[in-house]
Amino acid sequence: MEPDRGMGRPPGVMRKGLLGSSALEIAVVHFGWLPFFVAVAWIRPDLLTSFLVLVFFLNYGHRHITLAFVYGDPEEFRRRRFAYLLLPLTLVLLTALVVKMDALNALVGVSGAWTVYHVLAQKFGFLRIYRATSGATTHRRLEQLFVFGGVLHAAAIGIPMNVLTLRRYGLHGLVDLYQRVSPELALNISIGIIATYTTLGVALFARWFRAPRRNLMYPVYLLSIYASYTCVALSLVAGYAAFAMSHAVEYFVFTGAYTKRNTDFPARSFMSFLSRRSVFVLTAMAAAIGFAILYWRDVSPTSLKVYIAGSSFLHFVYDGWLWKLRNKEVGRVLFASPASAP
Repeated sequence: MEPDRGMGRPPGVMRKGLLGSSALEIAVVHFGWLPFFVAVAWIRPDLLTSFLVLVFFLNYGHRHITLAFVYGDPEEFRRRRFAYLLLPLTLVLLTALVVKMDALNALVGVSGAWTVYHVLAQKFGFLRIYRATSGATTHRRLEQLFVFGGVLHAAAIGIPMNVLTLRRYGLHGLVDLYQRVSPELALNISIGIIATYTTLGVALFARWFRAPRRNLMYPVYLLSIYASYTCVALSLVAGYAAFAMSHAVEYFVFTGAYTKRNTDFPARSFMSFLSRRSVFVLTAMAAAIGFAILYWRDVSPTSLKVYIAGSSFLHFVYDGWLWKLRNKEVGRVLFASPASAP
């Protein structure tokens, strides 16, 4: 889901959120990841591998759900027929060329960087949706700084606490850079970043507090973002997995809400079937895709790496086309009208 520029001030839409219940949405979307993080980071570290497997299924399941909204909806497919036909073929050819040039690791690196942006852009989109429910004045730049600036907040806390883990995953340059700085200066920089980021969150909360309708989902989601970055810093692997889990759950909830509310899918299309049995079908698809990738990993890990990098780019592009919040169809289904979209 990608946010749009120029989002206006809508007349208080979706006050009960995507799930129809503020309490349920806070429990599932905002903090559904937290019990898992607490369990594997501090109570039962031996369950970390099991948690990573769960996140694996959620992650690769949600990436492939996007394809259903493209190729399972005849109307959407007709909107960009040639792009939807040519883009996968183009990515296959480009990926094959990269492999031939022995630059697959570079491609995976680009995919990883785009993944980070994609995840944070979705967080920003959700924050804008929740801002709309309160009728608060628009403060897009501050919200962008809060969502994307959380990376610096996590780094300020996490680098000194995760030196061995960072080295284990090959981030020697980052650790070396940190250790070249005097301890006193490094501490002052970290405190400054943490204080600035916390102040930014308080400023956003203050703007919400002055809004005419104080729906709790906005400030609680701010707290969720702050907590998720902090958890990444406190326990790098468990926190990163929890962050990835929250992203996948958000995507499933958003697309599930869209599917259930859209009554205009062609009668015999796959999306029409999905709208009637979304929970079962999405769960089955995620499980099937996850097991297929696990099997593929044992058969041909190199070709799997190629597929994961290529399909990631496809997901990012399609996601941007499908879920712009100013998209006429998205606005009509989720917000009653395009004008109501945040």
